[in-house]
Amino acid sequence: MPQYPTAPDREKDKESEAFQVLRDDATFAATRILFFQYFCVAVVLYLAFGYWNLQVRRGSYFAELSERNRIRSYPLLAPRGKILDREGRVLVDNSSTFSLMLSRENFEPEQIKMICTALGLEYDEVTERLRKFEKSRGRNAPIPIKEQLTQSELAFVESHRGRDLIPALEIAQDHRRVYPQSGFSAHILGYTGEVSEYELDTAEFARYKQGDMIGKAGLERQYNDLLMGSDGERRVVVDHLGNERELIDKKEPEAGRAFSSRSISISRRWPN
Repeated sequence: MPQYPTAPDREKDKESEAFQVLRDDATFAATRILFFQYFCVAVVLYLAFGYWNLQVRRGSYFAELSERNRIRSYPLLAPRGKILDREGRVLVDNSSTFSLMLSRENFEPEQIKMICTALGLEYDEVTERLRKFEKSRGRNAPIPIKEQLTQSELAFVESHRGRDLIPALEIAQDHRRVYPQSGFSAHILGYTGEVSEYELDTAEFARYKQGDMIGKAGLERQYNDLLMGSDGERRVVVDHLGNERELIDKKEPEAGRAFSSRSISISRRWPN
């Protein structure tokens, strides 16, 4: 005859099953606790490494970035020296004008098309110019985009240079060369233009940088080092919105020296 478990046996089996479940739950809980402990250790190590990377390994780099965000520099362009005739009368002078600069600190690439459309610039030429300046002057140097702004262009820049619009736009006072009317002595006086990449690779213009205006021909080129001035700089403290709060220092630009034609030797040959 089959034997059925008695009441005490059934109670013992239930206790055994309960103990097995409790033991399994304790093992599972211990595993979860161990995993959580390892996870916390990994998070702490990750945060410690990040803190060390920010404060020690790359501390000077991030300190420099912070300083750039707080302090902003604006160039003060120097005028070229005047060219005088034998009697001291002015043959070549300068006229005050304004140029548009693009600050790389607040630059957003998607805004280029808007700027080009408003100012009548070629998109490909502007992007190529940005590439050249980033290569030669560094990423944070201001880049001249357009010279001799008209009144309507000035109005556009002033109305769109706010923090919420195009904060990268900056206006710099510039100087345009004024030559005698009707092209008088143009072959002798010459003209100026922006230094090219080819000229930057030559010994004559090796000390200049991308964007500098140099003499291209005639007296302008022959006496370029004499006529060239030295640009100044204005450094200010800005807040998180880009508003100027304090003037740190200001280096005034030094105008180029005037040149008189009485010092020219008759036997001198003009460059082409």
